Amino acid sequence: MVSGRHMELAYDVVFLDRDGTVIEDSGYLSDPEGVVLLPNAVAGLKRFQAAGLKLVIVTNQSGIGRGYYDVSDYEAVTARMVEMLASQGVVFDAIRFCADAPETPSDWRKPAPGMLLDAAKALGVNPARSIMIGDKQADMEAGRAVGAATVLVQGSGSHVSNDVLASDVDFRVGDLVEAVDALDC
Repeated sequence: MVSGRHMELAYDVVFLDRDGTVIEDSGYLSDPEGVVLLPNAVAGLKRFQAAGLKLVIVTNQSGIGRGYYDVSDYEAVTARMVEMLASQGVVFDAIRFCADAPETPSDWRKPAPGMLLDAAKALGVNPARSIMIGDKQADMEAGRAVGAATVLVQGSGSHVSNDVLASDVDFRVGDLVEAVDALDC
């Protein structure tokens, strides 16, 4: 299910949304026991790493801002995901999250590019030499804002809405392995 415009660019970093891209989006996940890796997540992430790309999670966590769970719950879920992936050889170079509710003005909450810019600066990489992979319009807009190649994941475990604008998407894929293939990494 790979489709999109081929781009001849060199990449340094892959920004990844968490829920619906790396793990199942079960809606405001606050229990680490609920972490389920998406099919082909490990294989795709390992291939990105093998190609020499840095891996960065950039995730909106509005459940914190809405009072559904707290930062320690988010940290426990993320630690479980990191542990599950590390046991299979996948290590993230950075993780950024935004706890703001959607109605709160924020430079970090996607579609704003704050998390991407902050991580790029910390890692010493040019965000224009990046890839943004996610399952929502906000992910695509954040990627566009920094000049990244954008990849929309539409496979099992993601909740892709029909309002994602085609002009904001370079590639549409079913999972992270298809993303690697589409990007020729």
